[in-house]
Amino acid sequence: EASRGVSGILSLSAMPGGEVASAGRDGKICIWDATDAAGQGSPQPAPLAVMIGHGDARGKEVTNKQVVVDLVHDGAGGLLSSGWDQTVRRWPRASGGPAPAPGAEQVLPHEQAVLAITVLSDG
Repeated sequence: EASRGVSGILSLSAMPGGEVASAGRDGKICIWDATDAAGQGSPQPAPLAVMIGHGDARGKEVTNKQVVVDLVHDGAGGLLSSGWDQTVRRWPRASGGPAPAPGAEQVLPHEQAVLAITVLSDG
């Protein structure tokens, strides 16, 4: 990968304010400044924020449980993520910041991996 903080991107989500969220095989959700898409500020742009919450957050065990397979903006400034760990998690918007807050709440436990999520405009 050409950028620090990224390994095997599986999902992207546009955020308000010019940010883009990425997620993937390494279990990291990264927030990027999309206004600097060409990386003009740095030869290897770094994410604005990195959040970990699926699977084993400490990386003690390498399994598919940390894989984040889908990511969607929730319409209120936060993110929803889903993964092989059989959960959907909500990352609320940080107060005063462009990126979601670092802590996630599990909103929908499942019996199998959650491979796709969406947010409907009517809630």
